Amino acid sequence: MKIDALRAVLEEAAQLTASLPDSIQEVAFGKAFDALLGEYGTAMARRGRTTRGPSPSGRRDAASRARRRGPKLALAQLIESGFFTSGRTLREVEAHLRDTVGRAYESNELSISLLRLTRDGRLQRDRNLAGQYEYRSEHEIEPPVPIKTLRQGRANGRLLTDGREMNR
Repeated sequence: MKIDALRAVLEEAAQLTASLPDSIQEVAFGKAFDALLGEYGTAMARRGRTTRGPSPSGRRDAASRARRRGPKLALAQLIESGFFTSGRTLREVEAHLRDTVGRAYESNELSISLLRLTRDGRLQRDRNLAGQYEYRSEHEIEPPVPIKTLRQGRANGRLLTDGREMNR
């Protein structure tokens, strides 16, 4: 990175955090500097790209795969939500994920993940009259955690700033 560009990022971060209370100024400066530095790096990457490395489409594919939620995680969320309290076949699970949750997985991806969750003891399976496996969970669903009120959130905010309220 060029010295002039780094100096510009430092000055902008200092200007952004100058009006904040002294107790949080250092942390805010660090976060602003990181954000501005990231924006600068992205802008530089867009302007001049070298010919080495994967093609832009190859990077996009890798990034989209990294963000994609895997079938095991999606199934674990269904277990926690109580979807498997009654027996469900592979086709029912696949249709629910596709239609309700908006995640499309191949049946082979789901069957492997269902088998792994069965081996982990999170699901149980039995064959139904048609000879298909039905997966179910006998674990009770925990009640949801109550949402904090605004007053509790403000109290926690005061604790983070050494008891002094932030001026807005």
